[in-house]
Amino acid sequence: MKYKIDVMRIRDNSIVLNGWVIGRTPEEEVQFQVLDEQDTPVEFKYVPVRRDDVSQIYFKKTVEKDLGFDIRIPYVRDSKKDRTLVIKCESKSVEVKLNADIIEKQNSSSHKKSAKLKSMMNKQTLQSAMDFLMENGLKAFVIKSRHKLQGIDSDYDYPEWVSLTKTTEEELAQQRECVFDYMPRLSIVIPAYKTPERFLSAMLDSLLAQTYTNWEVCVADGSPKGRRCGAGIKALCHEG
Repeated sequence: MKYKIDVMRIRDNSIVLNGWVIGRTPEEEVQFQVLDEQDTPVEFKYVPVRRDDVSQIYFKKTVEKDLGFDIRIPYVRDSKKDRTLVIKCESKSVEVKLNADIIEKQNSSSHKKSAKLKSMMNKQTLQSAMDFLMENGLKAFVIKSRHKLQGIDSDYDYPEWVSLTKTTEEELAQQRECVFDYMPRLSIVIPAYKTPERFLSAMLDSLLAQTYTNWEVCVADGSPKGRRCGAGIKALCHEG
C-alpha cells in the first residue's frame, strides 16, 4: 500500500484532506475510517477523486478508477482534540493522527519543501524522469527539472492565503442580509456529460454556500439516453 496526503488543513470547522491511496494493483479496495480520542468512529464525508497522474506514475497507464480522495472531518479548531484517519488496503492499515498543532506543522514552509523534495526522490518518480529523458532528450529534461525545483518554493501557497483572507461568519451573515437596489438574476450554465452524481452534489453545495441568492442553474446535458443527469439534479436540488 502506498498513500500520500497532498493537502491537510482546517476549514469551515472541518479537517480537509486531499490525497491518494493505491495497492499493488488498481483493483485493490481502499477503506477509510475516522476515530476520536476514545477510538470511537466519527462520521465524515468522503468523495473519491480521479488521479490520472498517480496511475500513470505507478501503473504506467490511465486506470478507470478513482485513486484519490477528498475527506472532510467535523472539527472545531480550538478544541485541541485528536482525530485519527485509518487507511486500510491490502490487509494493511496505517493511522494518521490529526489535530490543529499537527496540521499547522504540516503547512509550515519548511515542512512543505522537505516533503516536496522527498516525493521527488522515490523510485517511481525517478523512473518517470528517466523515461522522460529518453523520450524527449536532455534539453527538455533539464528545462522540466528546473521548473520542478523552482516550484518547491511556490507550491502550496493557496491554503495559507485562504487562512489569512477567509471571510468570518459575521461577515457572511452581513452579506446574506444585504439587499441591493438592483439584484439581477445570475444564470450559471453548466455543461454535463455522464457526470457522476457526487460531482453534481459538490457543485450544488458550493452554489448553495454563496451569500448572493438570486441565481439559477442551467445544465446543458449532452449525456446519451439512460445516462442523463436531470433526475439526479432534481433530487439534489430537492434535498438542498
